[in-house]
Amino acid sequence: MTTPPVPVIARRHRAITTAFVVLSCVVLALAVFGALVIAHLAAKPFDPLYFPGQHVASATVHVGQDVTVTATRCNRSSKPVVYHAVKEWVSVDPPGSTVPVGDTSATEAPGCTNFTFKDPMPPLVVSRTNGLLSTGLKSVTWRIAAVDTPEGHNRPVTVSWATTPIVVTAK
Repeated sequence: MTTPPVPVIARRHRAITTAFVVLSCVVLALAVFGALVIAHLAAKPFDPLYFPGQHVASATVHVGQDVTVTATRCNRSSKPVVYHAVKEWVSVDPPGSTVPVGDTSATEAPGCTNFTFKDPMPPLVVSRTNGLLSTGLKSVTWRIAAVDTPEGHNRPVTVSWATTPIVVTAK
């Protein structure tokens, strides 16, 4: 006696079941991804940092001198906020030069802090200023600019700041 062949209909059911399982997994993955995107978009922006006034820099310095900057930084949240800052020197007069200084990370306590810091003139700023002064200019005006970004939250709001103009003259 021979075994009867498996009906074609059983093979079709296996293919349909496999296709249904794969399609269900794809739909589930898309639903989870969509929910994550919606949750991210619905999250409230994290905006704790602000500056109530200007960053006042030394008005005039000689090439290579440190620049003193005073300002007030505030944290409107009830907890300390770690932030990442990217700083650069930008020429104002004549315009066109941007010198990256680097990245730093710091923590701002709740409330406002008045600070004064010495900012060394980067070697590339010294070189660029000397090159411009050698063309007959009497001074080169720079600003120190930065973008601070709070860390550890879904939708951080960046805060940009720049100092008052810094006129750099020959020694």
